[in-house]
Amino acid sequence: PYIVVCRRAATPVAESWGKMMETSLAEGIELWKEYNERIDAFLARYPDVPVLEIHYEAITRRPEQWIDTLIDFLDLQVTKQQRTQAIHYILPRREILKLRAKSLLKSGLKRPWEVPAYVMKRMRHTVRRLFAAKE
Repeated sequence: PYIVVCRRAATPVAESWGKMMETSLAEGIELWKEYNERIDAFLARYPDVPVLEIHYEAITRRPEQWIDTLIDFLDLQVTKQQRTQAIHYILPRREILKLRAKSLLKSGLKRPWEVPAYVMKRMRHTVRRLFAAKE
């Protein structure tokens, strides 16, 4: 087995939750801390399992690099199309607009400005479910 952990800076997470779930920045940061503590506790229970920690901000800055790192870590054999689909999956629309189109086109994305709607929907659904479980 392998463990892949994706971390993100506290403030952007808290701000995003605040917009979607109508929570304050302070509540969002506290929730972020709780989730990170849970992740750390989980990792401590499995010290012999290989772990790859990646950071959301790094992924969105250099998606090709991180997809390749993940593929290597998991020792996967993927096609160029599968790699491109993985890049599509991790890039949120806001970050796509920030990245240079030349770099994205070079990485294999045909239309980097198009993010599948299911990605955005899945993110909103997950956050709502987490907050419902907390109540």
